[in-house]
Amino acid sequence: MSALTPSQQDALKAKGNVLVMAGAGTGKTKTLVERCCALLEGGCALDELLMVTFTEAAAAEMRHRIHLRLASRRDELAATDPKTAQHLDEQLALLDTADISTIHGFCLKLIREHFHHERLQLDPEFSVFSDAQIHQIKHETLDALLESHYEGDTEEAIAFRDFVTVRARGDEDRVRELIWRLHRYSQSLAAPEGWVEAQLASFNGAEPTLWRSWFAESFAECRVRWVARFTPFAFSKNVELCLAALGTLPAKPAVEQITEALVAIAEAFKAKWPHGHAGKVRDVLDDCFSEAEFLHSLTPTADGVDPLAQDWEWTRHQMLTLLGLTRDFSAAFAQAKREAAGVDFSDLEQFALRLLWDANTESPTAIALGWRARLTHVFVDEYQDINAAQDTILRAISRDGADANRFLVGDVKQSIYRFRLADPTIFQAYKRAWSMAEEGRARHSVPAELGQTDGGAHGVTRPTSPSQTIALSDNFRSRAALLDFINPFFASLMREEIGGVSYDEAAELKFGVPEKRESLSRKSGDEPAVEFHLRLKDGNEDDGAGDDNLGGGETAANELVILEATEKEARMVALRLRELRDLKFQVWGGDAFRDVEWRDMVVLLRSPSNKVESFAKEFSRAGVPLHAARGGFYDTTEVSDLLSLLQLLDNPLQDVPLLA
Repeated sequence: MSALTPSQQDALKAKGNVLVMAGAGTGKTKTLVERCCALLEGGCALDELLMVTFTEAAAAEMRHRIHLRLASRRDELAATDPKTAQHLDEQLALLDTADISTIHGFCLKLIREHFHHERLQLDPEFSVFSDAQIHQIKHETLDALLESHYEGDTEEAIAFRDFVTVRARGDEDRVRELIWRLHRYSQSLAAPEGWVEAQLASFNGAEPTLWRSWFAESFAECRVRWVARFTPFAFSKNVELCLAALGTLPAKPAVEQITEALVAIAEAFKAKWPHGHAGKVRDVLDDCFSEAEFLHSLTPTADGVDPLAQDWEWTRHQMLTLLGLTRDFSAAFAQAKREAAGVDFSDLEQFALRLLWDANTESPTAIALGWRARLTHVFVDEYQDINAAQDTILRAISRDGADANRFLVGDVKQSIYRFRLADPTIFQAYKRAWSMAEEGRARHSVPAELGQTDGGAHGVTRPTSPSQTIALSDNFRSRAALLDFINPFFASLMREEIGGVSYDEAAELKFGVPEKRESLSRKSGDEPAVEFHLRLKDGNEDDGAGDDNLGGGETAANELVILEATEKEARMVALRLRELRDLKFQVWGGDAFRDVEWRDMVVLLRSPSNKVESFAKEFSRAGVPLHAARGGFYDTTEVSDLLSLLQLLDNPLQDVPLLA
């Protein structure tokens, strides 16, 4: 891929805020590098750029590729444009100190420069704690906090003991986990303390306002779905009654109106159906009627009972207890870390926010304005895995208005770090907002997810910064036959209302530069690029006969019968891979096809920790070499048994090690 595609050229030349939606294998790193080097060649300096990557390895790769590109251009221009060549040579000298790092690397640099600031007051010799250190401090802090509540006779202490007994059913570990999860989530936000206080204020109210709003939203979503599901069956009198009940409702119905509609739907469902409609209509729509029945169970009854109010009253006191514990833990945890002269990764983000963003005025600080004056361009990779705190940091140091300078790259379809509290809805909100600007709408309401983009208040209508979105869809990594499988497969699975992203025509991956990749194009008579082997586990494990075509013959098939589920799966994979190698399956070697080798094959597992030993044994039996990260010494069966024995010697009343 030497030349840039039209969409990459657009990304290279785009002005203002730019969101690049880069699908898998579409050359996003090349696009980032080319845009950076084009800016440098145009007179920009490296100390005017900030490049944020997701990992340290990605930052090192970015630095290396920029070095290669700058060196190449310097040599090309040495004879024809010595002035530009000299400028590029100067940038090469600055490359080692350029701001190319992870978001945490940037935050750490910022904090070290301002450790003495009144908003931080950190020890100048502070360090970043390891996971093991944080684990210890966390547990010591929680121990002290919970012990004080067990011993106390305050209202909060009594509520805590009731929470452990009733809500957690005596399981203190569940309480600890809930406190830690709430704390972690709050630290991913731009204003952790403010969020906790807002939640406390919400649950302090006696009226279930939040519950009622969720109920109304749920009914509105169901109403749209039900109408779509019911309409094709409108020929049935019962369904016609349901559609009539939904059709008479206003856009925002009151609870009483919703209740009437749900009652009408329930009566239509329970009424006698025309001959033949029970199986062909009613049973097909059974899930819709079940949803209606559930929503009806949440509406006020004739005798004045309000289920939502009851549930709110049952829940809110326990939530107040949990939120109070979280607030107290966060404060104590922060104090413990300061006393130990250290910070964790959440602190890096939150301390950077204190330096860059004034939460009271919702505006950038003087330090942030200094960075804005210095940085002419801000590049961020993997933006789909950003969180609210990180987004606010990057907005604080980026310019607004006519000088908008953010270049964000990502693909929400590749967002896999929700467990680390990444928030892909931020990326989606930018996509919607900047697409609106691109379509020529000079004024629009900024989505709430973006907070105060461009410096105004939430939801205020105002002119926007010059913004646009660019989609990179030309795939240079995969053969055409594979893309022909991927596109329709994911188009049938991915929906905006389910996973937050729609795999529409704009999201489809296209076979890039077909004129230069003729060998990888789709040809008539080609074998399928994807195989699907399904091993049924319905209680009848005698499925060995169905695996004869895996290359093991009748003996291998018979052996499969007596293997455990994981071993069966491993044996099936091993035999198929061995067969592919024996048949000299053809793979692309970069410039020509060649026979497949063991190093071309990879086995991906959702969770290899519990399966890797079985795969290693079965691959060894099949004569297939396997390189895998194996468990440590303490994970082996023999050592695990010995540890269980030692635990029993220490305390014979422990059930789990006894069973082990």
